[in-house]
Amino acid sequence: MRIAAAIAAFAATLTVPASADFTRSWPESPTNLKCDIGPTERIIAEDVWLLYACDDEASLVFVAPNGDPAPPSYFALLLDLNGRYRILRQGITDRAASQAAYRELKSWSANDIVAARREATAASANKETRSP
Repeated sequence: MRIAAAIAAFAATLTVPASADFTRSWPESPTNLKCDIGPTERIIAEDVWLLYACDDEASLVFVAPNGDPAPPSYFALLLDLNGRYRILRQGITDRAASQAAYRELKSWSANDIVAARREATAASANKETRSP
C-alpha cells in the first residue's frame, strides 16, 4: 500500500518541464505541463506502466511503478511545435527494458496516442465518480 501511495503522490505532482519546443505556441513564459489525468495501467514492451494524460490535451506520461523510494522512472510523449511527438526519458535505469519501451512508443501512430489518452481520461473520470 505504501508503494501505491508513493506513486499516487508522485503522479499528483508530476510536471514535465516545458520549453518552447514542447508548447503549442511561443509563450512569453513557458509553463510546465500538468500530467495527472488518470492513471490507467498500460502494457508497454511486456511491462506494466501507469499512463497519465497531460493538461495540454496532447501529451502522455508513462510512469514505471517500480516501488523505489526515489522518483519513478518515466517516459513522456510530448507534442512539439511542428506537430510531431518527441519522447523524453527520465530516471530510466533498466537499459534493456527502456530500449524496448522506447522502440514501442516510437512506433505508435497518432491513433494509438489518441486511444491511450482516452484510456487515461476515462480512468480519471471513473476515479472521480468513485470518490466520496
